[in-house]
Amino acid sequence: MDYGALVNRVRELVWEHVPAGSNVAVVSKGDPALILFDQRHGWHYPQTAAGLYLGHHPESGAAAVAHLESLRERGAAYLVIPSIYAWFLEYYSDLRAHLNRTGELVHRDDVCAIYALTKRALATAPTATAAERQLRDLLAAVLPPGSAVAAFDWAQDALTRGGEFQVLAWDGEKMSDMASAIRDAGAEYVVVPWSVASGRRRRDNLVEKLRAAFPTVLDHRHVCAVFELPPARAAR
Repeated sequence: MDYGALVNRVRELVWEHVPAGSNVAVVSKGDPALILFDQRHGWHYPQTAAGLYLGHHPESGAAAVAHLESLRERGAAYLVIPSIYAWFLEYYSDLRAHLNRTGELVHRDDVCAIYALTKRALATAPTATAAERQLRDLLAAVLPPGSAVAAFDWAQDALTRGGEFQVLAWDGEKMSDMASAIRDAGAEYVVVPWSVASGRRRRDNLVEKLRAAFPTVLDHRHVCAVFELPPARAAR
């Protein structure tokens, strides 16, 4: 995974595992891209009093702990350690012990480790995935509230949980008379997520058929495609 892909994936994982509005400290070595999050506030770790990267790593494990605690007292709730700095917790063993004792490991994979700086109540943990949040946020920005939506694949459950739209059951299988089938169900829009369980080829085939039948409202390469159904009286 190249560096740019790593940064993007860190953002997705923070979106998935960290509640909106949280202050998130990141071992970043000063890279502003690593602290740029949607609906969360990224902080450099370590940093100056003005919030800029300090310019060097902590001098010792004790210093690393003291600095992290100072950020926590100022409102930092999470610490993210990208995999390119995985050595951080090995080198600063005092910091690792402190996080294990007073914090909580929220997520760890080959992209990053995410720690809550205090033990979390279960109710505060995010329950939706990053993909679901992206989908709901994007549709909320482009569709009228309460719209009747026929959603394909996992988007059905994601939008139903969100509650912003009327979500109609539709499996996308009846292609022979798609326009009539979807319109008869009462849908105003059709949503196809970028990633579907049965693979990209099927998704692209479905999008191609919908694009030929309906006006395109949105085609976001990484989230979803959305199509608008004309009123029934306009159908021929």
